[in-house]
Amino acid sequence: MSVGLVRGSQVRVSLNRLRSRGSAAFFSPPGLLPPTRTLGLLHHVRLPFASAWSTPLGLPFPQGRLANFRGLTTETPSSSPSVENPYQTYSFYTFVNLPPERVVHLQRQIRRHLHEELRVKGRIYLATEGINGQVACPVSNVDQLRSYLLGYPEFQTLVLNEATEHSESFLKLIVTIRNQLVRDEVPPSQCDIAQQPEYLSPAEWHAELAEADPERLTLLDMRNNYESAIGHFKHATLPDAATFAAEVPMMRDLVRGKEKEPVYMYCTGGIRCSKAGAILKSEGFQNVRMLRGGITAYGRYIRETGLPSLYLGRNFTFDERLGEPISPDVLGECYQCSTPHEHYTNCVGKACNTLFIQCPTCAQTYHNTCGDTRCLDYVQNPPDPTNREPTRWNHIERVDPTVVKIRIQNNIRQ
Repeated sequence: MSVGLVRGSQVRVSLNRLRSRGSAAFFSPPGLLPPTRTLGLLHHVRLPFASAWSTPLGLPFPQGRLANFRGLTTETPSSSPSVENPYQTYSFYTFVNLPPERVVHLQRQIRRHLHEELRVKGRIYLATEGINGQVACPVSNVDQLRSYLLGYPEFQTLVLNEATEHSESFLKLIVTIRNQLVRDEVPPSQCDIAQQPEYLSPAEWHAELAEADPERLTLLDMRNNYESAIGHFKHATLPDAATFAAEVPMMRDLVRGKEKEPVYMYCTGGIRCSKAGAILKSEGFQNVRMLRGGITAYGRYIRETGLPSLYLGRNFTFDERLGEPISPDVLGECYQCSTPHEHYTNCVGKACNTLFIQCPTCAQTYHNTCGDTRCLDYVQNPPDPTNREPTRWNHIERVDPTVVKIRIQNNIRQ
């Protein structure tokens, strides 16, 4: 097994440019349904799982009535931003057992109220195992958003995190029903989601890592390789996987034989560690610890306290921002010229939409594309917008740093 880090960076994509490209501009990996940052309306005072469980969660998507709604997406039209009423960015999740009919009902209710009443934008995922969302909410409606979500009896354990950097980071509201909140390919019988890891506050996390012996520390980054390429905690092990499902077996290999030792893990906002920690706990690991609220919460803690950050670089986010700063360290490099850089972008070629790091100079040289002649032609000779070209790449081909770098370098040599 190969475990390593592919270093990277990120170029900001302007909201206007995203609007011109439509919803395809948004990067939403199928292996990670929640853009797992987190958002914090409540500052991590609740555990992200229900106190009582009638059945294990993570069950296969039910057949029958709800099967007709599998993958169903409802979305609202995009609207223009308001200078007078700026947006704040949040994410949230909770694991709770939901009957199939309830999932369908919640989808309709949440979509209607958040769009029509609160003017919320973003992505919300519902499954029989709970809810996960990343949203941008008008500042004046944040309290109403909190009250509305916590008003549902099923969501009393909802975890909400406030981003470290705010913007109107989505074009519209999309509410989708999925099989799982986080796709892990682990049979339900092998993961009891109620067996949660120990949750450490950012202060507790910082103190324990600062005192830990790096030679004996088991610290797992449970994010994808393109995320850790622009930022990660010191001394962390960075599995080279582009999806959470691919990372789970790597995680098992890394902790084999450490059932009684402390195993630390972190992710963007917490949901992937809630699932990964439950998997390890279900397999007999006794001392699994995760960062409550994830990197997002830790970033706020560092800003509030002024302490030196143990996290280096940026926190990747699954929205228009494609990242938020945690420390000034630059860990990535432009995929086209290898200049140190920290910002991701998406190729403007609609059929391409490759995720890669691009410095300002290369963005100008290659017209915000990956350099593929088809993408350059798309920019210079825009096609009829009614003619939709099929997506050129699968998920791995579009996001995996090693695969993308090879393709981009081949583009340059052509």
